[in-house]
Amino acid sequence: MPLNLGSERATVQDPLIGYAVEIGWAYLCPWKKNGSLRNQERAI
Repeated sequence: MPLNLGSERATVQDPLIGYAVEIGWAYLCPWKKNGSLRNQERAI
């Protein structure tokens, strides 16, 4: 029985995202174009 990506997301990715958020990481939605990482000035 082949696995699909939906089951991999539910069993692996979602729990890892949950744990990361619990310890203080911020989840950035991949479908939102917030540009928060690219618009920051880079320190030299």
